[in-house]
Formats: sequence, structure tokens, C-alpha cells
Amino acid sequence: MQDKHRLPANLGLLSILAIMFILVYLSLPQTPSPLPGMTPHTGTTDYIAASDVARRETTHPPVTIPGTLQTEDKVATQEDTRQAPLLLITLICIAILFCMLLVKTILKHLSATNRQSVYRSAHDKLTGLINRREFQTRVERAIRHAQTQSVTHALLHIDIDRFKSVNDTCGKNAGDELLQELAQLLLSSVRKRDTLSRLGGDEFGMLLENCPLDKAVQIAGNLVESIGSFRFTRLNNTFKQGISIGVVPIDRDSADSAAAMNAADSACYLAKESGRNQIQIAHLGNRRLQVRHGQMQWLSRLNTALADDRFTLYFQPIVPCASIIRHDKHIEILLRMIDDDGSIIAPGVFFPTAEKYDMAKDLDRWVIKHAMVWLASESAGSLWPIRIAINLSARSVGSQVMVNYIIEQAALHGIDPTRVCFEIPETAVTANLTVATSFMLTLRACGFRFSLDDFGNGLSSFTCLKKMPVDYLKIDGASVRDFMFDPVDRAMVRAINELGHLLGKQTIAKYVESLEVVDELRKIGVDHVQGYFYSQPQSLDDFTQVMGPRLVIVPSGAGRQGIA
Repeated sequence: MQDKHRLPANLGLLSILAIMFILVYLSLPQTPSPLPGMTPHTGTTDYIAASDVARRETTHPPVTIPGTLQTEDKVATQEDTRQAPLLLITLICIAILFCMLLVKTILKHLSATNRQSVYRSAHDKLTGLINRREFQTRVERAIRHAQTQSVTHALLHIDIDRFKSVNDTCGKNAGDELLQELAQLLLSSVRKRDTLSRLGGDEFGMLLENCPLDKAVQIAGNLVESIGSFRFTRLNNTFKQGISIGVVPIDRDSADSAAAMNAADSACYLAKESGRNQIQIAHLGNRRLQVRHGQMQWLSRLNTALADDRFTLYFQPIVPCASIIRHDKHIEILLRMIDDDGSIIAPGVFFPTAEKYDMAKDLDRWVIKHAMVWLASESAGSLWPIRIAINLSARSVGSQVMVNYIIEQAALHGIDPTRVCFEIPETAVTANLTVATSFMLTLRACGFRFSLDDFGNGLSSFTCLKKMPVDYLKIDGASVRDFMFDPVDRAMVRAINELGHLLGKQTIAKYVESLEVVDELRKIGVDHVQGYFYSQPQSLDDFTQVMGPRLVIVPSGAGRQGIA
């Protein structure tokens, strides 16, 4: 602020110097050149016309006073000669002083601008606290100090509980005001040598230097109490806030700032899961913390894979159980992730993390887009129609945005909706039957088909089945796998099959791995089978080679044959 006030004052001084410069310049003796037709008068700087000189000489001869004009000219010349160097020196000094002040003013202005730029790059605009990048730099410095000096610091990750309710109720401006007030409250509750940072959103970080773990936990407890007694009032609404804190000791065993901050974030997440207003210490042997850390690593890998388009599609055939001539090719589309070394990762490894951190919808959109592109290309050269089944996650079921995206992609690629069947988890439907039913009815009106996946996994689905607008029931694979040995599983499969047929739905048995199971499923009337007996999941690029016309023998007493 001082530089902003000093700059006009310096400019005023420079203006005064500039005026002095002009006045001195104007005070220098001037020797003008004669104009055309003018003759200089002896001993003076005046000029008269040549015709006037002649006329005067004729009518009034010049009277000369000896020595007078010469003496006056000499005196004037001597005075000019003495004044000129002095004025020139004065002019040069003023010019030098002017340049020095100008350069000093410019340098001060640039220095102030640079300081402001550095400050903005290291501080959060909303709260004035240091930002995440600067905080991570200080944590890294604290780790190096702990490793070389054998001292202990502590890192706290603080998350504001129920912050979203303020934004939703009173708007974003109220949320910003809350963050500003909480920042000041947190800042007033810590020691002067400690560092408080806004990491982003409603998350704060705190670096407690030269602070053992027990003292850090005590400080964290004080923060929980302080925020717990705070009330935020806006628009006749009063909000009671809380915080969850993850605590990580920084000592000679600490690896780097990224690892420490990830551990603190994971500990904070566990504290939040434990009921909020909790403190969680990050211990190396904490199993839950290790799981959380692994999930965060997978989350980072998923984001990178999506950005780099490192996913691919596989397929597995769904074939009729009875010996019939097929008139189409029915396959389930499966997602795979391509790792950094080129290896293929099954969805069972990464999809739970995607569902937990709301990335499942992004993966669903990727599959829908690429599957429809492939179907449009493959159908153009196929003699038999192709029917594909695409899995949808629970987060996508009921989303109007997903409905619009599906319809848009089908229209964009010229896909016949009757050739696309969406497989929905049974748990997603039973969790919110009304929303799921509306979702399916909207897409069924466009021609799309639906299959209820893993049916039989939850007994509640039996009572809801007659209300579900699905075309297929996929029998839970766990029951099919033990179908030959467990009488309960056999009864379950038989009941699902009969109930499905009673409601006009076709049945599909998953996890079929042997000829004996196929034969038994055919005997009780299951419509379709899918599993390793027919084919393991294979790359969609090999579809033409794998799914060409061929004979498949379905074992039975008569030993009948069918074309697959």
C-alpha cells in the first residue's frame, strides 16, 4: 500500500524537475539566424531590412560614437560566455537527477508488482491463507528438517462437516463467508509459529512445527471444540458446523510431502466415516488407512487412464441353452483397463474405487460411446444382427443426464435401440424402485432393452419383480456355480427361471463352466447361458474371428447339435 501512495508523489517530483528543465533551457542565450532580406545590425542581435539601411544612410548618415558599440558588444559576449557553461552544467545535473528519480520510481513500481504477484501465487484469494502449493513446499521443508535434526512435527488435514448444506440453503456467497470466518477462527486457535493453509474447497491443512504427536492431538481436540461451539447465521438460518481431522506425525521416517499429505487426507476421511467431529491418527499398521490409501492410488490411476483413454472393450457370448438355429449374435460388453506396462486389468480391481468416488458414471459413458461406435461399424458388414448388453452402474440408474446421453449416442451413430440391452444391478433397482422404473420406462419407450443382473442376490427383488420393466433375468452366478451340488441353489435357480417365465421374461444363467451344468439348465428350461464353458472374455477386436458361424454341441440324451 505504501508503494501505491509513493508513486504519485514521485511522479509529482518528476513533473517539477521537468518544468525546471524547460525553464533553464529557455533561459539559455538564443542566436537567431537572419531572415531572407534582413541585414544584421552591428553590435546587436537585431536585424533590419537591407532597403531600410540604404535609405537611412542616404537621408541620415550614421553617426558613430567611437568605441561605444564595440565595448557594449564585448561586455554582452563575455557575459554570455560566462553564463553558458554554468547553465549547461545545471541542465545536465537536472537531467541526471531526473533520470535517477525516473529509474528509481520504475524499479519501485516493478518491485511492488513483483511482490504482489509472488504473494498471489502463494496465497488463497478467498481466505488470505497460504495455498496448497506453498503449504506442500513448507511440509517438504519440515520433513527435511525432521530428518536432519531428529525433531518431530505434525501435519493436520481438516475437513469442514456439513459445509454443503450451507451452500445449498443460502448460496455460494454464504459458503464463502463461512470459509472466511472459519479460517480466522482456526488461525486464532493455533500457535504463531504454526502454518494454516486452505487446501481447496472446504479443506484446510495445518503444519505444527516442533510438536510431538500427543501435543498435536491435543491441539486438534481444541480445534474440534472451538468449531463445535461456532454458529453461522444467514438468511434466518443458523448452522452448527463441525470438523474431522486427520493427524500425521512428521519425523525422520517420513518419506516426502505427497505421502504425508495423502496419509493425512486418508486419516481425515476415516475420521469423517467414524461419525464426524472425530480425530484419526495415521498409523502405519492401520488396515483401514492402508485400504483408503490403496483406493486413493487407484483413483489417481483411474483419472489418468480416463485422460489418456487407456481402456478397452472385451466381450463374452450369451448363447441359447436349447439346440436352436440362432438368428443373431448376442454378447455382453465388458470393460478392461490398460495398465502403464500394457497389462490388462479386470474391473473387479478398479471398479469398486470408481463407484466409491463417483467415477462409475464416467466409465459408463466411456463404455456406451465406444460400444455404440463399434456396433455401428460391425453391423454394417455383418450378415446376422448383433445384440449387445452393456452394464450400467448403480449411480447411472435414474440419472436423466445418462438417459439423454444414451439417446444422443444412439442417434449419433445410427444405432437401432432394440439391439442394445442395458444390464442393471439388482441392488440398484431395489434401492429406489420408483426412480429405477422411471429410468427404464423412458429408455424402453425408445426401444432399448433391459436385463436385471445378479437376480436372486437379494430376496427383496422377488416382491418387486412384477413391477420391473425388464426383458431378461440374469440368475446370480453364485447359485449357478454350485447348481450341481447344492440342493438349495438348484431350487433357487429353478424358482427364478419359473417366475421369470411366468412374468414373460427370458432367463440367462451366468458362470456356466461345464457341460453337465449346461445340460441340467436346459432340462429345467433356462433360455440362455454364459460362461467359460463357451468362451472366456476376449478382446472386441477379435469378435469376427471368435463369433463366426460354428457348431456347438449341447449335451443331451439325444446328442443334438446346434449352430452358434
